[in-house]
Amino acid sequence: MDEKGKLKTNLQQKYGDNINRLFAAYLQMGSIFSTIWIEHGTLYFGAADGAIYAVE
Repeated sequence: MDEKGKLKTNLQQKYGDNINRLFAAYLQMGSIFSTIWIEHGTLYFGAADGAIYAVE
């Protein structure tokens, strides 16, 4: 999104005004939708695939 809350131009060209197609693409990419957290030297985050990942 840009500073006005609109889809960026390149995303508008690819997805038009179809936010459902855009969100589906994010899900297919395995995007990170959670806040990350670090505990005892391990980085944790939740992804669009429903999994929680841990990286040391």
